[in-house]
Amino acid sequence: DLRSGPRQFGLLLGTGSPRSLTCVECQAASPAAYAKILNPVAMASAGDGSLYVGDFNLVRKVTPEGRVFTILQLPNGQVSYSYYLAVSPVDGSLYLSDCERKQILRVATVSEEQLLNPSSASSTAGLENNYEVVVGSGEPCLPADPEMCGDGRPALEARLVFPKGVAVSPDRVLYFADGTAIRFVDHTGVLRTLVGRPANPLFGLHPAPCNVAVKLSQIQPLWPTQ
Repeated sequence: DLRSGPRQFGLLLGTGSPRSLTCVECQAASPAAYAKILNPVAMASAGDGSLYVGDFNLVRKVTPEGRVFTILQLPNGQVSYSYYLAVSPVDGSLYLSDCERKQILRVATVSEEQLLNPSSASSTAGLENNYEVVVGSGEPCLPADPEMCGDGRPALEARLVFPKGVAVSPDRVLYFADGTAIRFVDHTGVLRTLVGRPANPLFGLHPAPCNVAVKLSQIQPLWPTQ
């Protein structure tokens, strides 16, 4: 069990040799210490001791027992950039910010039994479709948008700039960095901006003072990432 015993530095995933891009063997569960990885770009840990690794075009799950399998496959031509992962502390859901698609996804299932069981609906649906969109219409947020790119409207109708770091609070609020702003989805599913403007022009920005408190409305981040 990865959660027990003294804390030590050791190898968790990878052999030192890269996997292939297609990697048919990555779909089946295998010991993590013998699994090859290609290009790890993101990680997130879950409360049950699981670790999620964004490995180029694959999102892979390492169980507390040391088994690894793929839970989501992204298009090969759309993952030359870094994406971000986060786990909800409430229900263990895994979220992924897809910068190029300008959307935030939630992985539909992370269950080894459901994904690797040929008779299950999750398995037959395919790893490419094991997600649902929770934020973003896919349309870009343009500078000086008079509607603040969908603020005050349902999250699925929102226009995003370039979503990066994402986090979920214990009270189920989804926060994420988007362009030059920090935005969030409230409990009713409505998108709002907490700090900055999503597509604010870069000229005329001034750093916030470090020695005094200021209102959130007075802060304009330059390019928050995480």
